[in-house]
Amino acid sequence: MTRREILGMMLLLGAQTFIPLPEVNMQFNSPLSIGQGFLPHELGDPELEVPAGLRLVVFSPHPDDETLAVGGLIQRVIETAEKVCVIFVTNGDAYVEGVKACFGHSRTTSGDFITYGIKRHDEAVRAISELGLQPEDGRFLGFPDQQGIDNLWKHYWSRLTPYTSPYTHFSSPATRRACKMLKYAGTDLDSEI
Repeated sequence: MTRREILGMMLLLGAQTFIPLPEVNMQFNSPLSIGQGFLPHELGDPELEVPAGLRLVVFSPHPDDETLAVGGLIQRVIETAEKVCVIFVTNGDAYVEGVKACFGHSRTTSGDFITYGIKRHDEAVRAISELGLQPEDGRFLGFPDQQGIDNLWKHYWSRLTPYTSPYTHFSSPATRRACKMLKYAGTDLDSEI
């Protein structure tokens, strides 16, 4: 499996954590069993041991996925005084129902989606702080939400023809790292990850 396929699968699955257990012979009646491993919720409530020196990188497709999927693991790693970094691939700015509810009107503008993305960014910083991380432990890549990531992998790999978000009308991440000229292109997402 190529790096691109692995990254695509990680983004498709969200921030799910997969624990490989190749030498354990357990029987589970769950359709979610994958190969020789099991998803954590299939194991019941085992005590998770975090080895010394562990450094954890969490790829979160949207703000809040890191807390919902691996918040407990993040806290366990922090308890051992080890390093955790959360990479937010998108700012979650294309959630139409959320934008409508946030602003209280049925017609949305690109400015509404941009403001909503900033709100989700700020909420994510507060959430990782509640988990015990520092704000600088979260990195926001600012790539397009909804079908945007799929489009980068499938149709907009080249920087010559970047994807344009139908929500924000951006064709590049609106990140605070102005020194990098990134585009909504698969090659740029790949290089950032």
